[in-house]
Amino acid sequence: MQKKTTRLTCLFIILSLVIGAISYFRLLDTYELILLDLRFKSRPLQEVNPQIAIIEIADDTLANLGLWPLPRDYHAAVIKILSDCGASTVIFDVFFSEPTKADALLVEATRQADNVYYPYALGLKQKKGGFWRAEEFDAELLTQLAEVAKGIGHANVLTDSDGKRRRIPLFIDYRSQFMPQLSFRAACDYLNIRPEEIKFFPGKYVQLGQVRRIPIDREAATLVNLAGGWKETFKHYSYGDILIDYANRQPEQDLPPKLAELKNKVCFVGLTATGTADLSPSALEPVYPMVGLQANLFNSIVTGNFLRRPGRLANLVILYLFCLATILLSFKTRPLIGILCQLGLLVLFVAAGFLLFLLAGLWIDLFFPIMACLSVYLSTNIFRYIKELHSRELLEKELSIARDIQRSFLPQVPAGVPGTDISVEMDTAHHVGGDLYDFVKFSDGRVGLMVGDVSGKGVPAALFMAQVISQFRNFATSTSSPAETLTKLNQHISRDSKSGLFVTMAYVVYDPARRQISLASAGHLPPLLFRSSQLIEKIEVSEGIPIGLMEEAEFTQSQLNVAQGDMLLLYTDGVTEARDKKGQEITEERVIQALKDKKGLSSHQAIQALKGTIRAFVGSALQHDDITIMALRVV
Repeated sequence: MQKKTTRLTCLFIILSLVIGAISYFRLLDTYELILLDLRFKSRPLQEVNPQIAIIEIADDTLANLGLWPLPRDYHAAVIKILSDCGASTVIFDVFFSEPTKADALLVEATRQADNVYYPYALGLKQKKGGFWRAEEFDAELLTQLAEVAKGIGHANVLTDSDGKRRRIPLFIDYRSQFMPQLSFRAACDYLNIRPEEIKFFPGKYVQLGQVRRIPIDREAATLVNLAGGWKETFKHYSYGDILIDYANRQPEQDLPPKLAELKNKVCFVGLTATGTADLSPSALEPVYPMVGLQANLFNSIVTGNFLRRPGRLANLVILYLFCLATILLSFKTRPLIGILCQLGLLVLFVAAGFLLFLLAGLWIDLFFPIMACLSVYLSTNIFRYIKELHSRELLEKELSIARDIQRSFLPQVPAGVPGTDISVEMDTAHHVGGDLYDFVKFSDGRVGLMVGDVSGKGVPAALFMAQVISQFRNFATSTSSPAETLTKLNQHISRDSKSGLFVTMAYVVYDPARRQISLASAGHLPPLLFRSSQLIEKIEVSEGIPIGLMEEAEFTQSQLNVAQGDMLLLYTDGVTEARDKKGQEITEERVIQALKDKKGLSSHQAIQALKGTIRAFVGSALQHDDITIMALRVV
């Protein structure tokens, strides 16, 4: 037993470690991301800073101005226009890494505006100390622009295992220099956060003075809190329309309404044309411009609306608590109630995951905890089933032993009784039953035959049966009167038994010399007498209640004569109440019909004929009660 407990404990520890490793190392994050996207799509639009504007280099712009890349004098013109319109900040999500003839115009426009931010792209290689590391640029910013820009930063976006972009590293280690992200840099200036007020706590958060705390993961990346769909959130303007509207404005004329809207705006300029490299799948849409991720990151920082994912240990604790609740439900409830409770627990857990994301921006793992708990629930129930099966096997073995013990109480057919042919058979519905029978041989040649049926079934009935047989033998051997025997037996059982059970009984004493039967009944089914003349008699006894109900009960007996070839049949109600699959009972009439025309059968043959009729009627239905049949034939 101790070894078995040790093995189960080791198995439990191993399974716990495996489940914990899958959760801690996030081996199934691809599926967690699917449920994260569902949470994005199920929530309403988030808070948006009204000063943010998207200036799109879309299909219409490329159609009107020419193919990409656009000449840089166009960009210089846009910067000047936005400056004239009073835009507070201009953030380009366009790389300027190769020199062109118009660079001087762009540099001068940038210098005069003094509010322009430019990106560069780093070639990410590997992580170092939690940071992504880079040794070279994928797209370096022109030195002239870097010198006159208000700020510069990397525009790298991380791609998750499913190909979608949801995270942006706030810092990248470029040759031991921490290079900030473009929108992060612009947002810090927007909030008047000085570099010395920025505190970095690896794997936890970036503190911006006393204003903001940006959650980050181990890679110094933050989740982009998409405020909504691409067309549903920020105000959008056409890059080409800005140039055309400004060019068509008459001298000294007020700015067109569209351009006037750009006053004090933080303008993100980026490529959104169909089929370009700046489009990739996001949590909300299969095609989403990268300039939108930049704008959403900026928006999150300035509004303080961030997404947070609990640390690996926190998710692990949630997982183990969920699994513990599942185990308790499995072992402390019945199967059907356990299934309903487990389904309810899963629904509550999923609902909590969605509500936490909706109300607090908290992203907890859902997929693996659900899969783990379903696996734990299935495993615990399989364990319960195996344990129950083992217990049943032990019980079956014990009941088999009990059956053998019970059958040892029941005697064989008495031999050496002249002028008689006696047989008996018992089929229990379970391993042990409540039917009983006995034979008593008297010194004067008479023989007693008893058949009884204990109320109830199973082990309690079997134990009560053993008690009744033991007491019956004591009283039956002291008198040859069936009525007197049942009276004394009833008095003793009623007085001493505390089980609440009772027994019906038919007791016959046959005198072969006189061919005379004496019969007393304790509420049992009337015996049937099949005369050799084809006459069938149901032997009724005027009085008799089951033994064990009333101590003062009196029993009477009947006497009748028999002739050679007559057959007396005693049986329990398992015979007349045998049922088919429809629940219909065989009835006493079918029992009589089974033996009515079968003259000359031995007692054994008669019993087999009756059992054959019962089997044919019942078919494949299960036996629901014990069947005992005893036959005495006069020879």
